Amino acid sequence: TATVLALGRPLFPPQPWTTYALLAASGIMGITVSDTLFFACLNRLGAGLTGVVDCVSIPFVILFSFVFVGERLSPRQFLGVLLIAAAILLVSLRKDAALPPRRDLLPGIGLGVLAMITMAGGIVMIKPLLGRTPVLWATFIRSAAAAAALAVILALHPRRVSLVRPLRHLANWRPIVLATVLGSYIGLAAWMAGMKFTQASIAAPLSQLNSVFVFVLAAIFLTLVKLVVGLL
Repeated sequence: TATVLALGRPLFPPQPWTTYALLAASGIMGITVSDTLFFACLNRLGAGLTGVVDCVSIPFVILFSFVFVGERLSPRQFLGVLLIAAAILLVSLRKDAALPPRRDLLPGIGLGVLAMITMAGGIVMIKPLLGRTPVLWATFIRSAAAAAALAVILALHPRRVSLVRPLRHLANWRPIVLATVLGSYIGLAAWMAGMKFTQASIAAPLSQLNSVFVFVLAAIFLTLVKLVVGLL
């Protein structure tokens, strides 16, 4: 919101109601629903195996783009997509990675696949709009709709008191703010720009390289945490 206002652009410019409706529906599907399912998957499977499930989004984006937007990949582009997917799988499939318990494995995979389907649908449905709307404004509307939907869900949730309890601890705000700025602010805006300026079928596999970075960063941070705990 602050960025859109700082650029001198209105938060709610004159646009067809269908534009607002599609962006809002995209935010609810691609952020509210998809991210919640993704975090549930991550909690059950861990970063490495979630990276493998994350690759499922690539064929769904290509499929939805083909059916609903009419995108086509050239043989060279298709080969590039396969190479990216192979790279993600090679990094994510480690021989020393222990599988989670069976009670978490299948539900985690199912939640991850549903997260990828909703994410793919949420972005492909607004692909035609991105060509004629500013990236930051479209990101603002999607994020605002997603936040509003989450607020309603939280208000009606039977465990809403316990869910917001971690926010009372000041120490939790440092990682929350850092993750929000990097992921939901910079990362989401950059991802939307990638979808705007190239085919969704190409931008999607490139965006899934986050699986590689998740694996690398998880290894670094978890190692640092173990070292600190060991010293204490």
